[in-house]
Amino acid sequence: MKKSKRMETVNTIAEREEREQANIFAKSQQHCDAQQNKLAELKQYYREYAESSRKATGEFLDITRLQESRAFMAKLAAAISQQSDVIRKAELTMNA
Repeated sequence: MKKSKRMETVNTIAEREEREQANIFAKSQQHCDAQQNKLAELKQYYREYAESSRKATGEFLDITRLQESRAFMAKLAAAISQQSDVIRKAELTMNA
């Protein structure tokens, strides 16, 4: 096999590997973007729920409703924290 033919084969393999790595990176980036969008939605929902809870405090609230509201906000805060962890892991994978 001629040297030029061998180099052509090596070049073809290198180009294929580069395309595959670019596709993997693009998919990782899309996943990371989707996870960041989910986090933004969770944070927005948390803010909206907190605001509606503040407005409702002017009305009569029984202790059960107040406890349920606080418990729900705690669950939302935990979901936000978990989603932040998912994003950190996705970014590490993307940059690896």
